[in-house]
Amino acid sequence: MKKTLVSAAILAGLASANAYAGTEACFEYSSSAADVSLADRWSTIYTGATCNYTVAGDESTQLFPSQPVLIAQEITKDNTVTLNVPGFGIPGSSVVQVNPTALRHVFFVPTTNIPGGSRFEVELTSNANGVSFEDNQLYFVLLKANLATDGTTVTSYSLTNVASTDGAVNGETQLTFVVDATTSISAGSRLLVTNRSINPQSFTTLQEAADFLNTFTKASGGLNIALQDNDNCNVPVVSIAVTSAETDAGRDIEGGVTSTPRMLIESVEQFTGLHNTNAVQGYQLVGENGVPARGTVDSLDPSRLTEFDLNVAGDYVRMHGVDEVHYNKIFRNRRDVLLPGEQDLDVFVNIQATDRLLLDPVASKDIKAARFLVRDRALQGSVTADLNWEDTAYCFTTTSRATPTSTGTCIATWSHLDLAPTSVFSYYLDDFFINAGGLKTHTFSVAEDENGTDPVTYDADRIMGYSYDIAMDWGIEFTDAGLKDKSLARSCSVTVPSHNITVNGTQLKVPYVFDTNSQWVRIANEHAETAEVYFDIFGEEGSNAVQTENVYLGTIPANSAKVFFASDVIDIARADGYDHTQAPGATTNRGQQATTRHTVTFLVTAPSDKVHGVSVQNIPGGVDRVIPVLRNHDETKPADRAAIWQQ
Repeated sequence: MKKTLVSAAILAGLASANAYAGTEACFEYSSSAADVSLADRWSTIYTGATCNYTVAGDESTQLFPSQPVLIAQEITKDNTVTLNVPGFGIPGSSVVQVNPTALRHVFFVPTTNIPGGSRFEVELTSNANGVSFEDNQLYFVLLKANLATDGTTVTSYSLTNVASTDGAVNGETQLTFVVDATTSISAGSRLLVTNRSINPQSFTTLQEAADFLNTFTKASGGLNIALQDNDNCNVPVVSIAVTSAETDAGRDIEGGVTSTPRMLIESVEQFTGLHNTNAVQGYQLVGENGVPARGTVDSLDPSRLTEFDLNVAGDYVRMHGVDEVHYNKIFRNRRDVLLPGEQDLDVFVNIQATDRLLLDPVASKDIKAARFLVRDRALQGSVTADLNWEDTAYCFTTTSRATPTSTGTCIATWSHLDLAPTSVFSYYLDDFFINAGGLKTHTFSVAEDENGTDPVTYDADRIMGYSYDIAMDWGIEFTDAGLKDKSLARSCSVTVPSHNITVNGTQLKVPYVFDTNSQWVRIANEHAETAEVYFDIFGEEGSNAVQTENVYLGTIPANSAKVFFASDVIDIARADGYDHTQAPGATTNRGQQATTRHTVTFLVTAPSDKVHGVSVQNIPGGVDRVIPVLRNHDETKPADRAAIWQQ
């Protein structure tokens, strides 16, 4: 800025003691190099009474709107950020990399006059543990423009310390600066905050001052902020503020404190997922209320729980004769892909070949003969086309980077979802988060197991699961111990609903079943085809509420009804692995087990308008008691609405 642009009266006042009385203390960050432009800003008096951060303009009336240092959250476990120094003093490595031109000079800018001997309390505030100043001592350094007697011409520049910290600095979050007793600070002075003391210097030109500043910063005239946050979930933000300002007589300095702390360091997660695939909508991050992929299992003849019902709307793709429900999402490396309005990272992680991505699809119930598979390919085609993705798609394994075979078979790792404790996949991180090259769409597939038993036999192990949801949790295990992992067990993880699998047919729920032959359930089948009956059963009381699903009970002929005794139902469940002893009141004596309570959900493979049910308990010497039977009136439902069970 040309000093002659400011009126002679103002400059004359600033050269002695600025008469402006502001309302707050400001912090300003400049991202320019140690050159003439920085020296010009440094020596310019700010005339505002408040902290005016704008996009651009005259530095005498506006503070530079530079963003805080933006650092990847994953490296805030143990690092020190050095302000005023190019690259923030972080040595580049194969793991942690720095934009070499990234720079922030930190200035303290009071908007009111500060008498000699005054004291300031400067504080770092953060949502993280282990954030502190990491210097032996800090200084406020003033570069002052000296004016001729005409009040308009700059004759020289002087550089000097005007304040320093009092007491310990290293490891502290709150510091006290004491202004030199022989010096007063004019309102609007820009004071560089640095850890190096400067002997008084004089310069004839700004270029001389800039040359000195360049040498000074290269010799590490920095401001060190330690980040040692051990919480893998936390996303640290560090702000700076003047919290107290007093004269040497103990009087408060009006306008000497910061009204709103200024963010100094911001961290953001570099690796994020799962994102939607729509570029127009900015690849929004999917949350806990995201819409899952939908599929409906066909329980009616002739499929009988072995295929999806393509007549019901769903997210199907046909793969080598097998219909799959596809959930398509993106993992994003912020360093590689910026979304509109985002700032590039100043300090970031470089993916290593040994870093791993963990993926844990968790089903809400036991799923027989269903598999979960991951592919790298955007969704294409229709439900009727056999896409032969395996000819071009990239499938993932946990041990090697698999490629399609010459026969078009996708060699990939997949899991039966009824094995939840062992269904965690561990993939190569750079298969999902790309260091360069844009975004990949990943497809998470659910389908019947194509290696299952011949469906014509209706073998129970071949039955697809139904009426369940899949939620996906994911995490990262870095090879470098200095980085924050994203473990599956972290409390801050967002579990994303990926699949919602419903069923056609009829579902009847009897929430109150005793282990006795004096209670029965009568189910009528008015359909023109024989109906099969399956059931789920569970007990009570928290962790003891064991559950067994998809148990085959029997058939009901067309236009017929059948009675199922509760004791027979429980015996069949027990033979299928149900631990009835975990239910309240269970004993070894059948006659005493009338108090053992269970909940049973029946699936009848016939249209819901053709099936009816009732449950009755015989009371010796009394009136039989009718037990409520609930019907799922809304099983095939929008994905964002829960099923409704009614009598």
